[in-house]
Amino acid sequence: MEVGLLSFLLIGTFAQTQQPGSEIEPSNPSLAITSRAVLVDVIVTDSSGKPVTGLPKDAFTVTEQGKPQTISFFEENGTARPAQPVEMPKLPPDVFTNFSPFPQPPAVNVLLLDSLNTRMEDQSYVHAQAMKFLKNAKPGTRTAIFTMGLDLHFIQGFNDDPAVLAAALNNKKNIEVEPAEMLKSQAEKNAMAGIDSQFVAENDGARTVDRELRTLASLQRLATFLRGFPGRKNIIWFAEKVPGGFVIENGALISNPVVDDEIRKTLAMLGEARAAIYPVDARGTSNNNLYTTENNPKNPEDMQEVGTGPGGENKERDSDQIDQQILAEQSGGRPFANMNGLSDIIDKVTSNSAHFYTLSYTPTNMKMDGVFRNIAVKAAGGSYSLSYRRGYFALDTDLPGGVRNKNAQNLAAQNTEAVDPLGPFMDLGMPQSEQILYKIRVFPVAAADNQPADQKDKSHYKVDFAIDLKDLDLHLDTDELHKGTLNISLIIYDRYGNIISRQDHVAGLNIKPDVYAIFQNTGVQLHAELAVPKGNYWLRTGVYDEGSRKVGTMEIALSSVVPLQVSTITKGTVESGDAKILAPVPPAAAVLPVRAGKQISVEQLEHMMADAHENRDRDLAKQLGGMELSERLSSSRLAKIQAGLPGGKSRLALLALADASAFLQLPAAEILATDPPVPDTQKLILSKTAAYLVASIHKLPDFFAEKTTTRFHDLKVVQLSEAAAPIVREHQPFQLLDNFSNGVSYQNGQEVDEANGKQQKNMSTPVNGMVNWGVFGPLLGIAVRDISKGKVEWGHWEQGETGPVAVFKYAISKEESTYTVKYCCFGTPKTGLRPFETIPPFHGEIAIDPATGAVYRLVLITDLAPSNPIFVAETMVEYEPVEIGGRTYVCPRKSVTVTTAITQIMHQGCWGKVGVTSDCSPIEVARPKDTAINDTEYDSYHVFGSESRILPE
Repeated sequence: MEVGLLSFLLIGTFAQTQQPGSEIEPSNPSLAITSRAVLVDVIVTDSSGKPVTGLPKDAFTVTEQGKPQTISFFEENGTARPAQPVEMPKLPPDVFTNFSPFPQPPAVNVLLLDSLNTRMEDQSYVHAQAMKFLKNAKPGTRTAIFTMGLDLHFIQGFNDDPAVLAAALNNKKNIEVEPAEMLKSQAEKNAMAGIDSQFVAENDGARTVDRELRTLASLQRLATFLRGFPGRKNIIWFAEKVPGGFVIENGALISNPVVDDEIRKTLAMLGEARAAIYPVDARGTSNNNLYTTENNPKNPEDMQEVGTGPGGENKERDSDQIDQQILAEQSGGRPFANMNGLSDIIDKVTSNSAHFYTLSYTPTNMKMDGVFRNIAVKAAGGSYSLSYRRGYFALDTDLPGGVRNKNAQNLAAQNTEAVDPLGPFMDLGMPQSEQILYKIRVFPVAAADNQPADQKDKSHYKVDFAIDLKDLDLHLDTDELHKGTLNISLIIYDRYGNIISRQDHVAGLNIKPDVYAIFQNTGVQLHAELAVPKGNYWLRTGVYDEGSRKVGTMEIALSSVVPLQVSTITKGTVESGDAKILAPVPPAAAVLPVRAGKQISVEQLEHMMADAHENRDRDLAKQLGGMELSERLSSSRLAKIQAGLPGGKSRLALLALADASAFLQLPAAEILATDPPVPDTQKLILSKTAAYLVASIHKLPDFFAEKTTTRFHDLKVVQLSEAAAPIVREHQPFQLLDNFSNGVSYQNGQEVDEANGKQQKNMSTPVNGMVNWGVFGPLLGIAVRDISKGKVEWGHWEQGETGPVAVFKYAISKEESTYTVKYCCFGTPKTGLRPFETIPPFHGEIAIDPATGAVYRLVLITDLAPSNPIFVAETMVEYEPVEIGGRTYVCPRKSVTVTTAITQIMHQGCWGKVGVTSDCSPIEVARPKDTAINDTEYDSYHVFGSESRILPE
């Protein structure tokens, strides 16, 4: 039996490919054509301020400098409303997990509490209002917290749990009321009343410039931090004053030349980071209502009339609020002023900005002349209000923050083993990665008596890891040990993002069978020990599995750990250096179960879908895309749930969810509690299966059937323009790749796929993906023949359609395997494409009718080496009785195949124009991992010559 796999995704067209490190000498002068894509996030609201959803691409028009632009990429972004409230997992004290029950949101939020530009009397009010919002917020609003003083301070990285955010913000070590050293207090104003006005003006001007430069530097640091995360970022900035130099006329800034360059850089960096500023005036309600969010200047010309209210203080406030208005509009946000309910403002921003549209275009004017290019976006179909960034500076320079990534890429190209696989995921504040789920328990211990003197003044912690075994790719060796390799990192950061200490370790796993059985329930247990200086620090941990190439990360504030109780703690036995680091915990100490509700059960899914009948089809599909089942959803229960769904999108999303669970165990309620048969009876059942296959395959008549294949994958490739490098996003919710039907026939004991013969007619035949054949007999024959030479053990009884079914588990070594996996193709058009082929060991289960020996389900999971380009290949086939020509045969009804493989994504590096000679080669920009699901259903069985058949036109 062969499984053929084809996964070669091309973006653009090409004639040849340049390999990394190679050089192509052009035979003729060439012209490199550079293309830049401009990306704009647009929030559309109606007259009541509610987001407008469902607008198509052709409803939008974009102009730059008044000239129409062609939208090359369009995407509507939004988070589906859960069918029922979702709670964060409840954990014991000092136990933390990287699991979140919420999918990756399209937009994240940053609370920026500013003491540099806010007087002391208002800072406490802002803090109280932020705490009020967090205490009332529902889980799922992914938020980070920073403060701005003379520098940018980190408080809490992105987290979905408002309780974690509130604890961080309320910790006295993390946030303090600070004097606004660079703002003039009322006492200073009174004291300077009699001083020469020119001296006062010069002093105020110098102080303002210094404050604005510090503010811009902090915004640039924040933009650099946010640039590495996907999606839109909403910066909710509490301050009295913002830099006032963002006024642009005729393509140039109208501000102090001293800060012009920094303002240009800040706007460019915010645009690159897709970050919008929402300034919130920290002074709350004003007695002067000349400027409010409801009564604000719509045009720059009107702004010069604002600020003429009674009294210098009101004029100053009005001027500040105009600056906030301009900054918000330039970045794509919205200002809020003269309002006391700051917690309500946060809620309004996070709610209204959760739904937006992303547009991209390649400017018709490609000249990088440094001039500001005005962008105008309009949406047809209603009286809408649009929020988006109003333009960009056409700068042809690398922005800060990109050097680190370029250096890492260059290093990776020179030596792939020199790059830390966890490196890109370990920066302070980054969203936690959930490809590998794990928990840690962090608890303080007293310093041992034999500690070196420089270690005794530090805080000591023990860290226990519990890593979910399901997320690791461990191979079973011939010595019956499960083996694998994990990279573990533990980094201590201070509030400025500086690394205080770091431990990087490689843990080789050689797990005995009895310990493996324990780890299936508790997770892989590892242990580490830390010594941290006294003070306020954060611990970021990371796990990388070399087998599956998955990553898990987690970040906690050490201030959230219950302090050491000296009166009750027993002194530890921590050794100096890295001794005892990552020593496996004995099974008896494995007390940290990993899963904390990451996956939902089949029963929970049924309840959720029963409550979701009023949801829109698209919203329900998004909700299902963010789920993962902890147990197998049977075909019969799948059909019942699908019948109650509102439309095709949600039914496809549920199908992908069910197919991904095809290799899990059934819910406990569907496994019969009947005692296992005695060994002799087990042998008899297996012998019946062998006899059944020999007899039934020869008895099958010549017949044909219809085969419908639906394919999903979890790789998202966004092409912003023809020449721009594609944006590759791995591990997205499964999305539909394609769907096609064709006939399959069984003639003279051979299976013939009509897609490869003359009978193919008007079919959508895929050029990539996975192809599985042999389900009518050869696959069963190979499996049963190999099983007879491998290890077989009893599994369980489960309820079938016609009675109890006996389920056996099996494992086949590489030496005994005859199962061939083929994958097509790897390489490049220049070097040639080549298939990959191997005969791997495999394991799985087989469900048998104990009375007849008929096979009703076959599961085959290969144990491919992690170094292979394809490292997951799993097949499940369900069989059931069907009528063919008046007689009943057991034939395939459904098959599911899941693969994970390296995918080559290429794009056209430059595009020639008519009359222009160009010697450009497509550049390989990514080798991501793509998990693909093929769902195939078989029906319309007919015997040749006895029944009519209608061929599709």
